[in-house]
Amino acid sequence: MNDAALVGLALTNPQQGVAAIYDRYGTSLFNYCYSILRSQADAGDALQESFVTVIGKLNQLRDPDKLRPWLYAIARNQCFKQHR
Repeated sequence: MNDAALVGLALTNPQQGVAAIYDRYGTSLFNYCYSILRSQADAGDALQESFVTVIGKLNQLRDPDKLRPWLYAIARNQCFKQHR
């Protein structure tokens, strides 16, 4: 399933769709957060808050094919919020 299909699934069936997005990107997003924060606990918190944002703003994603960079931007912003 490509990113656009994942977004479509998440918009029609949020529980299943967000779970599928997490399954695809959760580990790499956690590693990205860890590379910024250098703490597993903080990286886990940032990842969790990132997915809270994803759930709330997924309908604002203009180009579903850009899901991956959008997720990384959200995670980066969340890491910077936590780092302050």
